[in-house]
Amino acid sequence: MEIKGEQRNVLVMGAIIGAVLGAGAAWLLINNPVEDADEEPRKPVAPGDVLKLTSRLALLMRDANTLRRRM
Repeated sequence: MEIKGEQRNVLVMGAIIGAVLGAGAAWLLINNPVEDADEEPRKPVAPGDVLKLTSRLALLMRDANTLRRRM
């Protein structure tokens, strides 16, 4: 499969954006805020929160695909 110059640029940009987003997500997961004794205890993650996040990520991927088709 031969990749044209424009396709290569889009592929490289996508790889860079994906790497930056992945590193940012990893940083957020690794760096938990320190819980102080005088603060309220944290609420556990609810299944609805995970579902909401997943649906937003699916919408983001759909929008990225729409943008890709317009290029």
